[in-house]
Amino acid sequence: MKSGLFNKVQVIWVVLLILTLSAENKSFLFAQAPSKDSTSSSSADTNEFDVIAKNIKQGVKELGYPDDVGQDLVNMISSWKCALWKQRLDQARQDFQQKKISATQVAQVEEDVLKDLYRAIRTEITYDEDFQYYDLVKIVKDRKAHCFGYSQLFYILGKSIGLNVEVIDVLEPATYSLSEAQRHAACLINLTDSKVMMVDLQGLISEPFVFKEEFEEVGSYWELKDKNNRLGIHRRIQRWDRNRLLAVLYNAKRLECIKSGKYSEAISYCSKAIELAPKYADLYIYRGATYFSFGKYHEALSDFNKAIEVDPKSAMAYISRGYVYSRSGRRIEAIADFTKAIKLNPKSAEAYCYRGNLYYYSGQNKEAISDLTKGIQIYRNNIGKYFEREASYSELGLYTEAISNLTKAIEIGPKNVDTYIVLGDGYCGLGKYDEAISYYSKALKLNPKQVDAYSGRADAYSELCQYPEAISDWNEAIKLDPNNARAFFGRGLGFFKLEQYANAISDYDKAIELDPNYARAYYDRGLSYYEMYKFPEAISDLTKAIELDPGHAKAYYGRGRAYADSEKFTEAVADYTKAIELDPKYAKAYESRGRVYYKLDQYANAISDYIKAIEFDPKYVGGYYSRAATYYKLCQYTEAVSDYSKVIELDPKDARAYYNRGRMYFELGKNSEAISDYTNAIELDPKNADTYYSRGFAEAILGKIQEAKKDLQKAVEMNPALKEDIKAISDQFKLGL
Repeated sequence: MKSGLFNKVQVIWVVLLILTLSAENKSFLFAQAPSKDSTSSSSADTNEFDVIAKNIKQGVKELGYPDDVGQDLVNMISSWKCALWKQRLDQARQDFQQKKISATQVAQVEEDVLKDLYRAIRTEITYDEDFQYYDLVKIVKDRKAHCFGYSQLFYILGKSIGLNVEVIDVLEPATYSLSEAQRHAACLINLTDSKVMMVDLQGLISEPFVFKEEFEEVGSYWELKDKNNRLGIHRRIQRWDRNRLLAVLYNAKRLECIKSGKYSEAISYCSKAIELAPKYADLYIYRGATYFSFGKYHEALSDFNKAIEVDPKSAMAYISRGYVYSRSGRRIEAIADFTKAIKLNPKSAEAYCYRGNLYYYSGQNKEAISDLTKGIQIYRNNIGKYFEREASYSELGLYTEAISNLTKAIEIGPKNVDTYIVLGDGYCGLGKYDEAISYYSKALKLNPKQVDAYSGRADAYSELCQYPEAISDWNEAIKLDPNNARAFFGRGLGFFKLEQYANAISDYDKAIELDPNYARAYYDRGLSYYEMYKFPEAISDLTKAIELDPGHAKAYYGRGRAYADSEKFTEAVADYTKAIELDPKYAKAYESRGRVYYKLDQYANAISDYIKAIEFDPKYVGGYYSRAATYYKLCQYTEAVSDYSKVIELDPKDARAYYNRGRMYFELGKNSEAISDYTNAIELDPKNADTYYSRGFAEAILGKIQEAKKDLQKAVEMNPALKEDIKAISDQFKLGL
């Protein structure tokens, strides 16, 4: 039975290996290039653009794309200021050659231009995590790009205007974690003054820095020296030349072939990639994984051996070979390889989980418990942090397998308190909060003074919206550890959810006192102040949260709301825009920015934002409500009816939506439809005087005198302020009220 269970991990392992590139900051000002009006300037611009177009087509062709893709890309950027950017770069470098300006001044021009290019790409192309958008054909067509697609764009367009651009492979990003098998792509730009800048079109553009002062070479990779990462840049990278970039494109085509079951073609692309860049271990790993996926173990082992020969420090190569050994019944060799992988990368959750699973299936429960516990802890650290990434489907499968085996192992092994806590954490990570509570409770039964068990159980209760129970557990955690900032924060969050904002603020105060750099505590305290209409205090706290965590999109969004409610609309728009830059699919940020545009009478901008909000969250009721209100303002009643109908479809018990749609029907002269909607609204909310008033008015127009009198009398009873309006209707239709 154990070997049967173990077979389930094969698919997980293969998917882990073939997921190669995946997608997550400093603020800056973009320099605006001056415009030129003369005829000679226009002619020069045309000539410059012709050169740029030629460069783009050549760059696209060098990466193996058809000629028409280059032309499509040229068409896409035809309205950009590329010619002006190239002129600025050429002029600066000419002035430098003539010793009119310094290398530092040239670098400043290069920095300004790359920021303009960054902004232009970000404006034109939205981020999409779907890997198909690595392909320039799809990028230009749909105006969407994966991180690798973004990097290709910056590489081609940057080089076409004269920037010195490299694509980099990111193994350890600045603000979140990747698994051993995942990749992310970004760019380096080499400046004339021998400094570089790091650009990631998902929201990072660094200050200039001297590369070898900040990074040290470790094998074929570069690792950041500064553990505090004051520059906010990616921590572990690999620099790619053109051949390496082209090899990665071949690997991407390999993935497409695998998805459609074309394994022979996939192998062919792998081999082409290796021919171009034979010194990169990952290319052998990808081909080995492809061989393995259709049962060619011998060829797979050969490639994994070659990967280890090329890069003896590649943990993934040992994990890959170890898995093939395990599937071939060579458990001792498999365990040795997983052990080597752990030595090379002590944070490899995959290696711990694979080795732990092997120990479990071999009946070595003590070793299995140790490894699986460690693996699950690492997974939780990587995927469970606030505002960080979620596990991929394949990772989740391995994670689930490890938790299942650990659960079985402790049934026949020692009852260790820490193991129960890890299982609680594990089930939290899977969203199985009842199971998590069960394991935390078992830990507390063994040791009633275990702070981590109270904290974990409190988190699980919070996820189930059982806030009183969560607060009770946080109380116990605080009794046991009065200096636990996390416990005060957790209890504060419980109070916040119960709308006890003063109590929440008191707890956040204590958390910040204990940990002055607790960004999340500042953020949540800011939200509490906002709910209490203390907008200056909210803005102050959210500003501090942003200072501590510049990549925190929700903090910008929260501060934007506080600015908007303070009628500081310019600041609100700026914050919503920054939130969208950091999270291009942030539906609420689009909708909120749209509402500010509405208040500024910028209705076209407002509708554009509402459309984006709905595109990214088709079930977001707020987007439809706001767009409908704007359509009403523009007297586009039919469009407003459509949006309110969508709200009703999403929430059939929304009385306000029926009322508002009724008003739109009224404006269109469709009084019968209006009355029907008002009736539905009254059934759902019989205490709204305006609905009775509106139905009475529509009934009067249709000559339904008795019904109208009854509704209007009801309206004035509920709201005497309507008396004059109702008198006017009565006089107009001779109702005698």
